[in-house]
Amino acid sequence: VLGGFQEESPADLQETHEFLKEVRQEIVPYGTELCIDCGCGIGRVAVAVLVNLFDKVDLMEPCANLMDKAKEDVPVSKLGEVILDSLQNFHPKFQSYDCIFIQWATLYLTDEHLVDCWKRCKDGLKDGGIIFLKENITRNGRFHIDKEDSSITRCDSQYKELFQLAGLELLAEKDQVVWPDDLFPVKMYVLR
Repeated sequence: VLGGFQEESPADLQETHEFLKEVRQEIVPYGTELCIDCGCGIGRVAVAVLVNLFDKVDLMEPCANLMDKAKEDVPVSKLGEVILDSLQNFHPKFQSYDCIFIQWATLYLTDEHLVDCWKRCKDGLKDGGIIFLKENITRNGRFHIDKEDSSITRCDSQYKELFQLAGLELLAEKDQVVWPDDLFPVKMYVLR
């Protein structure tokens, strides 16, 4: 996901960890039993952040080779269910997750698929659970389509409109502070 920008990983991981802790301590005391990392890739965030905050971490990833690497690196004692599927097809078990974590995965979904996905995610949250979304955003009020990888980078107001359409409540939001100026800005959202 960081495709050539691995030097940004430590700041990304640190700010994610700090914001998740801040949210639990100051905004919504979500549970720590079970989290799912949607679009986990090689397990970078699961290994460096999520296993330190949750008892178990489920992994979901559509690419088998990436999932194999993630399964190798997540400690066995922390590894929950392994789901080889995409976010678009994700149907979480009803009220099963304390946190549904999604980073750099929604940019491949249409608005309609994204709203449908978030509705299903909302149903998959335990009482008090959260959806944590971290994505690139544009600052010009318009979306950007990358023709090379068929991704869409939305602006903040577009995300907030989609949150409303999905029936989600925005509990907290924060910009990624340490990030290169020549890349799309990154924003974190906490929803339920």
